[in-house]
Amino acid sequence: MAIALLVHTTDIYRKEKVAGKGLTSNFVKKYEAVKCLVVPAQVGDTLNQNITIGKDFNVYFEPNTDIKQGDRLTTSTGLTLLVNGVADYKDVDKVAHIETTCSTQGD
Repeated sequence: MAIALLVHTTDIYRKEKVAGKGLTSNFVKKYEAVKCLVVPAQVGDTLNQNITIGKDFNVYFEPNTDIKQGDRLTTSTGLTLLVNGVADYKDVDKVAHIETTCSTQGD
């Protein structure tokens, strides 16, 4: 994916265990102002995959981005999203990128 298409930025948060609290975990900011492209989920995807229009998004990243399922994103578009899935196209010549499926968060 051409880097020029990554017109948005996002902060990436990842859950980490809280010291002394057992199994409790909090989101901690791992990366700041990471280049990305945020687009609404396509209508075909919403019909085939039980995705909700206006609540689900695809976010695209450079191929070297450290992004994982369960991460939380706070985007420059004003959205807070939870990463539901990650598709890695790092080795696809000329269009290498990472695609994530995300849903909005109410918190």
